[in-house]
Amino acid sequence: TKMPIFFRYVPGNVIDNSMLINTLKELSCFGVNVELIIMDAGYCSKQKLEQLTKHNIPFLTRMTKNRNEYKDLIRDHSGDLRSAKYLVRYNKRKFCGKKVAINLYNSRLYAYIMLDLAESAIDIDKSIDIYCDDPDSEKKIDEHFFSGGKFILLSSKDYDIQEILPLYYTRQEIEQIFDTAKTYAGALPIRGHSEETIKGILLVSFIATTVYSCLGRALEGSRYSANSALRLLNTSYIKMYKNITLLDELTKQHEDIFLATKIDVPFSLLEKGSLYEKKPLEMSSGRKYGHRGRPKGSKNRPKHVFVGFEAGQEIGERRPRGRPKGSKNKATLANGPAMNPNHGERRPRGRPKGSKNKAKRPEP
Repeated sequence: TKMPIFFRYVPGNVIDNSMLINTLKELSCFGVNVELIIMDAGYCSKQKLEQLTKHNIPFLTRMTKNRNEYKDLIRDHSGDLRSAKYLVRYNKRKFCGKKVAINLYNSRLYAYIMLDLAESAIDIDKSIDIYCDDPDSEKKIDEHFFSGGKFILLSSKDYDIQEILPLYYTRQEIEQIFDTAKTYAGALPIRGHSEETIKGILLVSFIATTVYSCLGRALEGSRYSANSALRLLNTSYIKMYKNITLLDELTKQHEDIFLATKIDVPFSLLEKGSLYEKKPLEMSSGRKYGHRGRPKGSKNRPKHVFVGFEAGQEIGERRPRGRPKGSKNKATLANGPAMNPNHGERRPRGRPKGSKNKAKRPEP
């Protein structure tokens, strides 16, 4: 679902060999059955993998390059990896991949030896720049020619080589959840000085992360992100008085966000002992915000540059601005001569000459 569903807090000095198993057991108490665990390379250790295989828990992880098993697999099975028959595509990236069944830690596992062609070229180019002046440059550059861009995925289940990369790279979506919790939901820094405070901070952060993720999913396809939507909605307020509750006027951006997320915005008035409610985002005429133009069934002509849109009718241009030709109405200008040559200049401001009306002066 790409949504956070559960979290635990454990002391930092706990040895985490049993932490993963306890987490899975607690998940099962909530009715969550884990079909596959996608783990970071830091969990790829003998103790953790033995525990997972012992409890028949399927997993997928990446092997670290400093392990002897990694070096043996690269040496024995990647010599002919750069071949068209091993080509694997993922999004716009090109890989070469090979699946090898191995016996590791007394278990039957599957190693997926992968070569990222673009990353291999970058790695080789960097190694040439770094070791070009080294006396042993040829040997070191050859090592990058052989191992550059390669990595190994390890799984307890047998997958097709074409589906292993999309499955493993769902980790990127999981990492985005962690980034949301740390950056936008206040998970870090905690700044708590008691266990109860830390538990409360983590709980609120978990709830905020879930809400933020739901908002981001609802805004997919719009021009707003979850962060920009929250920043814009922060300018909308509700005023509460003794007998009335008022929602500030909505801007076009507010309306777009509410329509995209399908959030009902109540506008209720409590006045004279009666409760008046309007439907959200609705004008007094019955038309909803966001639907511009004439109401359905209106006989008024649309205001366009051209008029006469009925079939078979000649389209004529709208008349230009100003008085129609032949109009007898006099032009009114602020000063200067009028457009009508028979019309004289406008009189200046103030009382006409010879007027007996007294000037209005301010009272002392």
